[in-house]
Amino acid sequence: MTTSDLSASCKPFGVSKVISQSVYEEFYNQGDEERALGYTPLSMMDRSRSLNQPAEQIQFLSVVVIPCLVMVQNIFPNTNPLLDNCRKTQEAWREEIEIRGQKLWRQSESVPRPSRNHFQATD
Repeated sequence: MTTSDLSASCKPFGVSKVISQSVYEEFYNQGDEERALGYTPLSMMDRSRSLNQPAEQIQFLSVVVIPCLVMVQNIFPNTNPLLDNCRKTQEAWREEIEIRGQKLWRQSESVPRPSRNHFQATD
């Protein structure tokens, strides 16, 4: 994946959202074909889970796009507007989730925590 592949996330939210919806339509078409072949598509390719788009976008921005843009900014400091716009887009997705009344994905809640019995041997 290149920075140019991620550039849609750095555009104003209205533009970014339209591009995102176009990408999802491509994903859903693939998921439809997989389902027709008897497979279960990935969640992001499952048309019946389209309400998850905002949360999936926040996760994508948090885990993939923003870390890449931070790295690019470290090399090319004049790219700071890309990172700023991406963070604004991320916030707009959060607002969309709140408007819909959905639960917001938080990266800190996704970190696996080992249970106390995790390292104990079983008999």
